[in-house]
Amino acid sequence: MSKNQKGRRHRSVNRTPRPAGPAPADRPQQSQIAPRQPFHLVSRELPHNIGGRLYFATARLRVDDEVMEFDLLASLHGIVSGEVAGDCAAMLTAAAFSYLQQAPVENRTPVSHLGCDFTRSPAAMIDSVRAFVAAGLVGRDENGGYFDLDRHRAIGRQREADAVPPHARLSEVVASFEPDGPVFYNKARVGGLGHHAAATWKRLKALGSAGATPEDLSTSVGYTLPTIHRHLAGLARYALAEETGGRWRATKVSQWEAARQHGLPVRSSV
Repeated sequence: MSKNQKGRRHRSVNRTPRPAGPAPADRPQQSQIAPRQPFHLVSRELPHNIGGRLYFATARLRVDDEVMEFDLLASLHGIVSGEVAGDCAAMLTAAAFSYLQQAPVENRTPVSHLGCDFTRSPAAMIDSVRAFVAAGLVGRDENGGYFDLDRHRAIGRQREADAVPPHARLSEVVASFEPDGPVFYNKARVGGLGHHAAATWKRLKALGSAGATPEDLSTSVGYTLPTIHRHLAGLARYALAEETGGRWRATKVSQWEAARQHGLPVRSSV
């Protein structure tokens, strides 16, 4: 008897019958690329405001011809709180960072509006979320991960809108988070400022008439002081920002108007 034949005598075989056909309808189908998250996924096609909490639309990311669905804010909250760890945390971090490169404006800019660019690096993204969780701006409940609009207003980063009905508040908030136009998606070599300058401009817009010093902007936006000075000089050139008494403020000039005045090319996909 050969060694292979002897090995077969000791091999354990599972002879339990297996049901034929598709999996039962009540069994959740999990993509092979999607980690099993310790929280229930509430599927949404659009952002939803529930009691002053903004719940993003379900994040969908295509990876290797499969669609991975996850709750962006719940996942990020789970990572920074330690509820999601190990390989699952690493996969969700990579998925969230990749998704934010192409996310719809209503899912991406409520956080960038606070002066944080979530697309610089995965580590910077997690650090920012950690700060937002500590400030009470990002959390998770039975409805999923949320961005707290009332807390946002309470700490002075959103103009007061207590008298506005909830559905109108959401429209106002989403409308104020505009995508980067020609001034910012065109790089300096074609006359634009680049998308990094957009974070500085949006931070100035969020601060309103209070404005900020270059040093304050460097701290809140996360760029070095020389970079902030370069952004401000470019914004002033497009009349998007102005300086008075050492403090910078966004003007009422829209980025689209500035782009038209300077003849910047507009992408057909915008």
